[in-house]
Amino acid sequence: LENQKVLDIIEIPTFMMDSNFMKNPEFPQENALYEAKRCIDEFYNVGGVAAIDWHVRTSFPKNKRFKKWGEVYVGILEYLSTKEDIWVTNYETYISWFKSRNKELMSNQKSDQT
Repeated sequence: LENQKVLDIIEIPTFMMDSNFMKNPEFPQENALYEAKRCIDEFYNVGGVAAIDWHVRTSFPKNKRFKKWGEVYVGILEYLSTKEDIWVTNYETYISWFKSRNKELMSNQKSDQT
């Protein structure tokens, strides 16, 4: 604001994080996969873009301390793999696509104005 400069940033919200999700009393671990699927479906229905933040140490079901967390994570990945119209990718790929799409939209908008 002080510099009167627009920043070129893209914010992708985290809508599910392992520790917040798995420790949430509203989603006991035995129901966590069901709730994760429900959350994904809700996000999909509104056409959202979001990130799932699951740490390496909690994503492996053979880790005794985080066994259930790892099982839920694998279940989330399996569920997402069945959804042909949900794009699962990394930040770099998404941002590249987003910038390219934005550039094309701006170009089309300029063409429409002439």
